[in-house]
Amino acid sequence: MYKRSRLYLLLLIFLSSSIVAHQRSESYSKVLINHYDNSFEVETVFSIQLSVLSKMQWPLSSNWEQEVSNHVKENFYIDSECEFKQIPRIFTSNSTGYTRLSWSEKCKGETVKLKNNAFFDLDPTHAHISTFKIDGESYPEKLFTSQSRTWEEGGLDSDKKNEDEGSIWDYFLLGIKHISTGYDHIAFLLGIILLNRRKRLLAIAITGFTLGHSLTLALGVMNFVSPSTSFVESLIGYSILLIALEFLAKETNQYVNYSKIFFFISIPFLIFYNFFGIDSYLIGLFGIMLFTVSYFNLSNSLRNSNLSLAVTTLFGLVHGFGFAGTLSEVGLPEDRIVSALLGFNLGVEAGQIAIVLLFLLVASRVRNIQIMRTLNLEPLTAVFLASLGSFWFIERIF
Repeated sequence: MYKRSRLYLLLLIFLSSSIVAHQRSESYSKVLINHYDNSFEVETVFSIQLSVLSKMQWPLSSNWEQEVSNHVKENFYIDSECEFKQIPRIFTSNSTGYTRLSWSEKCKGETVKLKNNAFFDLDPTHAHISTFKIDGESYPEKLFTSQSRTWEEGGLDSDKKNEDEGSIWDYFLLGIKHISTGYDHIAFLLGIILLNRRKRLLAIAITGFTLGHSLTLALGVMNFVSPSTSFVESLIGYSILLIALEFLAKETNQYVNYSKIFFFISIPFLIFYNFFGIDSYLIGLFGIMLFTVSYFNLSNSLRNSNLSLAVTTLFGLVHGFGFAGTLSEVGLPEDRIVSALLGFNLGVEAGQIAIVLLFLLVASRVRNIQIMRTLNLEPLTAVFLASLGSFWFIERIF
């Protein structure tokens, strides 16, 4: 039995490293266009996460920033006769986890045709989202993919939409895309389902998660709070690990032992991170260590209370900042910020409900298969989530 359990664990760690390679690969740009007589000026801010570059296996040589800059300049360009007004400048922030390239250019002609081949050869699944402001007015976003690499002013992609309904729908679809391709958010939802088998408790937990991430999504997008993107992303991985461990502790009635094991693993990890990690994250890591140890001990003392509902809401706040990070990079139009934020949040909720219903449907079918009952699928799923959450947490925190 123990040998089989170890085999499962090794297999699931392997699966977690395979899944991480299929995470969402995106970059973003904000394009400002101003027209003059027979010419136009274009200001561009292009951003991409360092973790996305890493997944593309971009060579991190001593001058990797210049290489990224050259790649973007050569592959994200205006199809016209242009000259730089401001040469491209690159800025990398380890705290936010993004590298940004900004430049401006003056071009001859009357209409803008933008071509984007950046990173598609490295990752065919890569997607790029551009937002546009033309002569002071916001225009619909353009989703560049390997199959769609051109945007032209006056084309279908750049037709002005004056009604808020159009904006809500655009961001509604973006919200669905974000949650449906966010494997870390999906994994957390699966953990919530494992912990809350009763429909009433599950409904309360999902509601708490929704309220939590809706609040921080709004706060993050409106720049009331600006947390570190990299640390938030690592905490999302950690939330998956914690909720999986709570399920296992609850099933085995071993809250105290899990608390002790976690404590003795955390001490050497913090010491190691002190030498090789980011100094500004140490206080946060120490805080979540204390929180986890206290939480398991409290859960042991209050076994009749469902503390996981409170934790679900708490981690909903963390996931909301993750949503906000993406939406902030996409860029919300100032004149449609309320409708865009509402549409994105509704899209996330619609996708979330669909995912939960799909999990419940699959679970109901699996329970009716005799061989599946003997495999202890729920603990096995929890081990899978724990290994996956651990992998994401460690990968992102460094």
